Amino acid sequence: PVTLRYFDPVADRLQVHTHRLSREWRLPPWLAAGLAASGLGLLGIGARWACRAHARWRTRRAYLQQIAQAGDPQSLRRLLLADGGHRTLAEWATASARPEAARLFATALDAACFAGDAPHDASTLRQIALPLARRRPTRRRRPTFATSRRS
Repeated sequence: PVTLRYFDPVADRLQVHTHRLSREWRLPPWLAAGLAASGLGLLGIGARWACRAHARWRTRRAYLQQIAQAGDPQSLRRLLLADGGHRTLAEWATASARPEAARLFATALDAACFAGDAPHDASTLRQIALPLARRRPTRRRRPTFATSRRS
């Protein structure tokens, strides 16, 4: 209800009027409670999704910072392989967003890691690795399998 106060100059006093919604516009209490509960539920689901997205973003940012601070090619190689659980840099390159560029980088990184005493420039490798690691691979659709249990 809305309560309005106004001064009536004819009666020379303060008047108070209370206005209520008409019966057609009022919700039953059980329906109002159900709508409030479902709204709070959706709000909770949205908050949970936002917290998880923020956690993924923080993890990704920490990973990219580790790549940017990698001191030698071996640690850079370990970071790239550990991100997706790959065994070789060739597997990592095929799973990346830009496989051709990643494949070229993987061969250069393998050469720097296993060249022996050859000098290597870690900063150049980091500068190449960061854009490759920033671009996430697109999600591919999972193949659908038959769900029938008939043999």
